[in-house]
Amino acid sequence: MSSNESTQDVTPGPDHDRRRLLAQIGVGGAIVWAAPAISGTALAQGTPSGCTPHTLDWNTFTTGSSFSSTTVDGVTVGATTTYFGGSSASSSGGGNLTIQAAPHGGINGKSLRVNQNAVTNGGSVVTITFSQAIQNLSFTVTDIDNSTGNWSDRITPTTAGWGYSIPGTSTIIGIGATGNGTGGTTTDGNGGDNTNTGAFRNSQNNINLNDNSDDGNLILTHAGPITSFAWQFWCGGQQGANQRINISNINFITCP
Repeated sequence: MSSNESTQDVTPGPDHDRRRLLAQIGVGGAIVWAAPAISGTALAQGTPSGCTPHTLDWNTFTTGSSFSSTTVDGVTVGATTTYFGGSSASSSGGGNLTIQAAPHGGINGKSLRVNQNAVTNGGSVVTITFSQAIQNLSFTVTDIDNSTGNWSDRITPTTAGWGYSIPGTSTIIGIGATGNGTGGTTTDGNGGDNTNTGAFRNSQNNINLNDNSDDGNLILTHAGPITSFAWQFWCGGQQGANQRINISNINFITCP
C-alpha cells in the first residue's frame, strides 16, 4: 500500500473495469486476454554487439536494510532523494530507500522503497547514478495510486531523453509532464481529470492499491548513454499521510 494501514476503505471506480475490458480482444466469439503496452520514447531493443547486460538485483540485499550504493559488475550504482515543497522522508510502512520483501506490483522479487510525507505539490527528486556511462536503462515503478485525504502519487521524469511504457494490465495514465493532473483541484480524487495528459498517475479514483497489485505499474526507460537518471515523485491534491512507491530491479548495459 502507499501509506499506513489506518486509512479508509477504498474500492475501484468504473475506470478500472473499463481499462481492463479495453485490454480484451474478441476472437472467433471468444474473449482472449491481450496485454498491450502504451509506450513513449522507444528503447533500443536487445544488446548491441560488444555490449554487456547488467542487473542491480534487490534480492541480493537484506530485507529492511538501507540502500545508498552498490557495485554491479564493476559499475557503481547509487540512489538518492532530495526534497522540495515541504516534503520529507518518512519511515512509516518502511523507511525511505530501504529494501522491501517480495513480491511487489506482481513482480516476484524484492524492491527498493521510496517513502515520503505527502504534501500537496511537494515531493522528492529520485536520482539513480552510475560510475560510468550506461545504456538501455529500464526499471518498473510500482504502487502508484491515490487515496482521498491521504496521498496522490505523481511521477514526472526530468532527465532529457527518457522513455516509458505502461503495461496493458496497469491503470496508469499521463505522459509524465506537469500541467493537467497536478495538484490544486481534486474534484475526482485524482488531482485533475482522467485525460491522458500531465504527470503519470492512476486513473482509479480513491483506491489504495495492495503492494502487489500490478494496476500501479509504470516502466521507465532511457536509451542512453547517461550517467544519471532522475524523476520527481510528488503529491497531487490529496495529502495527509505518508506516500510510497517501489522500484524493481534496475537493468542496463555497458558498451565499449
